[in-house]
Amino acid sequence: MRIVVNCSNLVIGGGIQVAISFLNEIRSHKENRYLIFLSKQVEEQIKRNSFSDNFEFKTIAFSPSRIRTRATIANILDEECLRFNPDIVISVFGPSYWKPRSVPHLCGFADGWCYNEDSITYSQLGFLARVKRLLLNRYKGVWLKKTAQYFFLETEVAKTRFASRYSIPMDNISVVSNTYQSFYNDLGPSSTMKEEETFRLVMIAAFYPNKNHKIIKEVVKYLRGRLNFEFTVTLPKQIYSRIYGSDFPEIVNIGPIPSKKCPEIYATSDAMFLPTLLETFSANYPEAMIMRKPILTSDLDFAHDICQDAALYFDPLDAKDIAEKIMKLASDNNLYRELQINGLRRVKNFPSAVERAKLILNICEKIVKQNNNV
Repeated sequence: MRIVVNCSNLVIGGGIQVAISFLNEIRSHKENRYLIFLSKQVEEQIKRNSFSDNFEFKTIAFSPSRIRTRATIANILDEECLRFNPDIVISVFGPSYWKPRSVPHLCGFADGWCYNEDSITYSQLGFLARVKRLLLNRYKGVWLKKTAQYFFLETEVAKTRFASRYSIPMDNISVVSNTYQSFYNDLGPSSTMKEEETFRLVMIAAFYPNKNHKIIKEVVKYLRGRLNFEFTVTLPKQIYSRIYGSDFPEIVNIGPIPSKKCPEIYATSDAMFLPTLLETFSANYPEAMIMRKPILTSDLDFAHDICQDAALYFDPLDAKDIAEKIMKLASDNNLYRELQINGLRRVKNFPSAVERAKLILNICEKIVKQNNNV
């Protein structure tokens, strides 16, 4: 097959890591030819010289999501597609804000805001922010249906809600679970329990409202004097300063990090912390599992669906409950070890990065055959 992989619209968040993982894994599928549209953010984290000559790359200066430059970028993408003559286009995550001409388009989607409008996340937004978000959901929905015919989502629950929300045939939607990247398999085992007095929690997440970063301040206030602890976050300096100021030395910011640095950060922590209010799937969960780090996360349906018995759950809006669960984990070595064991067992249920890439390519092959037989 001749495949265009569109990453031009990925500029922040977990979508970049998924794209990098997918690109690295399809290197072994040399039966195909690939044209890769890269955003600057994705380009910074791949090594072009590690790809063979069945790959072509085109860096796109601006995301097609920008209205001001959308038409210009769409023309560039169209011209490159016309030259390359692909059998199919994959947009790793959408909306792509660009419709490929005369070729099937498979689009990943993982924005749970759009099909979970009953989520508690919305209750945390002000009136104007909530209205803006709901309008954005509709805007994204229009562009999803306008630009793609086929989709893949990360869970069966997401597939069902997505199909219902946007009236998309279930047969046009596949499920491909997220997972950890292959380089985690090359690491030695992490320690069972750190011997340092400070209990270190890591939250590797961009600043989105659903990630619930601000609750950490209230948790810190409750933990002070009760536990030696430290939170590590990965935020841009300006955002960190705006949220936490200089009053929270227990919250250490290391700034946004490339995906390959994540194992190092997990390895120097005692637990993964994610007080999220809304997810379709977070790679933080399987990453923590494979790194043998207990998970502290929100007591919500999506988290239970992904983690099952591999996490200690808390009310993400109750700082006292969060703090008590942290203290419980920090003081109970048996619980700590139990979550490690459960995580290692649970992570085996997710596809490997190699398997995920193969699943997506299989979907492409099926779509191409269907369209050729029409």
